[in-house]
Amino acid sequence: MDLEELSRMLRERRESLGLQVDDVAGRIGASPAHVEEVERASTRPRQEELERWTEALAWDQPHLKELLLLAGEVEGS
Repeated sequence: MDLEELSRMLRERRESLGLQVDDVAGRIGASPAHVEEVERASTRPRQEELERWTEALAWDQPHLKELLLLAGEVEGS
């Protein structure tokens, strides 16, 4: 599990797409405060949330798998 790397990836992708915290929050069904907590590595998102986050950030399945590994939701192979 590497929450620092996970949060960095999510934040950088959001910023590269020109999205605000509020935009992502609306897309994933969470509060802006929660998005900020995840982006600061203060809280760990679960698999269902990471699936929504992946869709909101227009990422593909390989990115989802990487995010799940970083969040400790799946085992590495």
